[in-house]
Amino acid sequence: MYFTSRKKRKIAFAVFAAMMTGIFSGGFMGTTRYAIAAEGGSDAAEVSAPEGDGVQESPAPDSSGSEPTSLPTAEPAGVLQVTGLQMLDNTTDSITMAWLGSVTEGGSYYVYQYNMEEERYDFLGSSQEMFYTCSGLEPAKKYYFAVRVFDEKNGTQSEFSERLEAYTKPEKVKGLSLQHNTASEIKISWDAVEGADGYEVYCAEPNDTYVLAGIVNENVFTDSGLNSGKTYRYKVCAYSCAEENTGALSAALKTTTLPAKPVVKVKGGEKKARITWAAVTGASGYYLYCYDGEEFQYLSTLVGKGSTFYIHQNLENGKYSKYKVEAYRILNGTEYKSTISDEKKAMVAKQKSTVTSPRLFKNKEGFKNSAAYKKCEDFKKKVNYAKTYVIPGISGTNVDGFYSSNMCPQGLTFAKSYMLLSAYDRKQEENSVLYVLDKTGKKLILTVALPNKTHAGGIAYDGYNIWVTQSKKVHAIPFAEIERAVSENAKTLQVAFQYTSELTHAASTLTYYKNKLWVGSYDELKSGYLGAYTIKDKKGKPTLSQYALTRIPTRVQGIAFTDNGKLILSRSCQTDSSKRGFLHVLDVYKPDLSKLSDGAITLGKLLKTWDMPTMNEEIAVSGNYLYVSFESAAFSTAVKRMDRVCAFKTKSITE
Repeated sequence: MYFTSRKKRKIAFAVFAAMMTGIFSGGFMGTTRYAIAAEGGSDAAEVSAPEGDGVQESPAPDSSGSEPTSLPTAEPAGVLQVTGLQMLDNTTDSITMAWLGSVTEGGSYYVYQYNMEEERYDFLGSSQEMFYTCSGLEPAKKYYFAVRVFDEKNGTQSEFSERLEAYTKPEKVKGLSLQHNTASEIKISWDAVEGADGYEVYCAEPNDTYVLAGIVNENVFTDSGLNSGKTYRYKVCAYSCAEENTGALSAALKTTTLPAKPVVKVKGGEKKARITWAAVTGASGYYLYCYDGEEFQYLSTLVGKGSTFYIHQNLENGKYSKYKVEAYRILNGTEYKSTISDEKKAMVAKQKSTVTSPRLFKNKEGFKNSAAYKKCEDFKKKVNYAKTYVIPGISGTNVDGFYSSNMCPQGLTFAKSYMLLSAYDRKQEENSVLYVLDKTGKKLILTVALPNKTHAGGIAYDGYNIWVTQSKKVHAIPFAEIERAVSENAKTLQVAFQYTSELTHAASTLTYYKNKLWVGSYDELKSGYLGAYTIKDKKGKPTLSQYALTRIPTRVQGIAFTDNGKLILSRSCQTDSSKRGFLHVLDVYKPDLSKLSDGAITLGKLLKTWDMPTMNEEIAVSGNYLYVSFESAAFSTAVKRMDRVCAFKTKSITE
């Protein structure tokens, strides 16, 4: 886009050589305009010579540069003639020109500057070559020149060439600085350049090339329609006499738009409030403010773009709590703040307990009158109502002081004398949970709040840890933490995922069998994976190592092995038959694990299939029974809904 004067001169001389060829071949005569092509483009700078009355006589200078005598002027058809006077290059204080012509031995070209005010030619200097550089000029100023030939040997001189209009470049722009910025605009200014007619402003996003952003007459520019929280770089050059006659580009200014205004939500809990917002592009962090009854006061600083929630603790129930959030961005050591968010408030109040009553069927009679019971013949024949568990929390769950009415049941496992069920919040407001039920009494005794909003489709117990699925990862929670909370009669418990293992495939369901953690993946259209993993250091910092891997059918939601080596797959998809892939069955296989140590698993042939109510999820074997969890109670549009973990004699399913 911009070149050094050396490069320009090289290009210009190449152009001029081409012009000479055209002239001497008869295709070009004297001109009053010049054009210099810029490298990498076709744009050219053109300047018209001023209107004049032709050529004025001037005596030939002697060796001292004075003009003592006059020489006769050659005839126009003679050889003493200068044509094609052009400007080849210019700087802030010089103009280089070139022309076409010929001189005999002893002759010279004499260069003159034309004084427009006094209408006279002032001698500048002579040259034996067909180019000349006039130095010591003022920046951003227009000048006029002419050239003639002096042939002292023959006693003749040529007429003046047609006058050349040329100009020096304006000086380099300095003092480029930021004046003002918003989330969508950047206003910059710079020191005015003397003699400049205007300015070209160039902008580049990070790692991009500079492009023309605008042309202005004043030394200020506003760039609009920008993206919030983004870095932009600017350079400016002045132009004078013509837009193509630009000075050197300024030093770069690196600046930014402001982060966008945060959009905030506040949810009240028991003696606490949670403030959340969407991550703001380009934010380095956030400032939180809380209303103290008179004004908003600084509450906390959260560092990092992804730090998008804050729980304000130790509040008084029965009162509203109000908040605002401000995003900030750090660039080159300077802080840029967003517009502060709108005020948001929520009532801080005592929260209800987790609902343990059935969502759909109050009793056995309601259960047996359900569509799930009446329309699923296999289910009707084999289910053992006395062994079923009411799934808690579907109608409402207290998640460590915050309440959710959108929990969806998922995983199932047994650990010592407890049944554990996982669930996630369909609205993604609250973190996922584990419901801990007394295995014998079937009562909810503890709700465990997980540290994130994982789908938690699979959970399993290895004798020391509860494993929880999340995408291509599984997390381990020491079961001792849960036992400790139960012994202390706690109603809720917050846990962290202390140990995480990455997998090669998605983890949707889990089971523990033959001292291995078995991980199954779900796919609606393609076969999934079933992997066996050894667990190292169960009692300390457990990690997984893949032991064997095979393929399993589509839509697998749960897996369980029986004592005699049968494999039961819980397969389901969608809420009703109008949806693609609608399915709700239990499939039974007899896999060949004889070569498991070699990493080989053979699933074998499908032995049996049993129809289930809609949306059966994870399964687990405990004693002589197979237990099946369902998520359909959380979906009002589902057919044949079920709100229980249902029990079946394992042999009735496998034999």
